[in-house]
Amino acid sequence: MTAQGVNAISYASRLIGYVDGLAEEISHRSDNDALFDVPYSTLSVGTIRGGTATNIVPNLCEFTFDYRNLPHMTQEDILAPIQAKVAELNAQMQARAADTGIELMQEESVPAMTDNDSAELQSLIAALTGDKERHKVAYATEGGQFTNAGIPTIICGPGSIEQAHKADEYVKLSEIERCDGFLQKLLDSCTIN
Repeated sequence: MTAQGVNAISYASRLIGYVDGLAEEISHRSDNDALFDVPYSTLSVGTIRGGTATNIVPNLCEFTFDYRNLPHMTQEDILAPIQAKVAELNAQMQARAADTGIELMQEESVPAMTDNDSAELQSLIAALTGDKERHKVAYATEGGQFTNAGIPTIICGPGSIEQAHKADEYVKLSEIERCDGFLQKLLDSCTIN
């Protein structure tokens, strides 16, 4: 009865295709920030699951996507077009079967971090590390919560994102030693004579 059903995987794939297209569009915006290691907001599908068997019209399909917006963009800049596409697809699905639809659920929210109020902290860390160059990174940290609360924040730590989120994630011992040295310098700089 394929013609009578609403194939959840097919509609999910349409939305995934839209998300992928939006990701491409976002990567070419004129207001990207070249100081970031990834100079644009990102959007990507991470997981998908659905269907029961090849000969059964799938009644459920779930997928997740991740977006990481640059500080000058809001979550709404990314979510609003996706919500509009969901409304369009819902109308198509419900024209065939009223009890169908797509639901967006936000699992977590990590705000983008700014460096607006951290110039003094940046200078201190640059002096302690000897690295005068500014770096901006595209990975998520709790730094956005701190900056949103008005707390000057920077991210500084051992290791490299190149080794993160992999089966054999690691931090080199030499990086830990550098971190120990940095922390001692930081403590020394905070000591009042």
